[in-house]
Amino acid sequence: MATVLVLVTTADGAAGDVSLQALALGRRLADGGAVHALVIADEAAAAGLAEWGATNVHVARHPAFDVPAPDAWARVAADLAERLGADFLIGPGTEEGNTVLARAAARSDLPFAANCTDVVPGDPVTVTRLRWGGSLLEEAAIHGSRAI
Repeated sequence: MATVLVLVTTADGAAGDVSLQALALGRRLADGGAVHALVIADEAAAAGLAEWGATNVHVARHPAFDVPAPDAWARVAADLAERLGADFLIGPGTEEGNTVLARAAARSDLPFAANCTDVVPGDPVTVTRLRWGGSLLEEAAIHGSRAI
């Protein structure tokens, strides 16, 4: 069992479809462990995330979150992942999700893998990534205390 933190991006009071896919991946990676969903500012979007595998939902609130603030969001994600002892910090493979998670990885001094189509838990965690516009699949290993 693993502890997973999933960054959930939102629009107009609802979780994005790619974030819901990330929650489904989180449920698989947790293998019966806790799946924490992190929603930034959008309390309405937090409702219903349990249906997608979230066992705990965290909503970060601050006036600065009224506008996109990837550095601030990354700090919240990195700090919460550390506090939870998360084995995985994942999110949507969108420009916004990758921007925030790359910053969270840098803050935590951990490696970051983007454009992943598969994740296999283990030591190390292995990922399959899309490269060269999808014309190449790369298998890579993530060596770190937390897979991002």
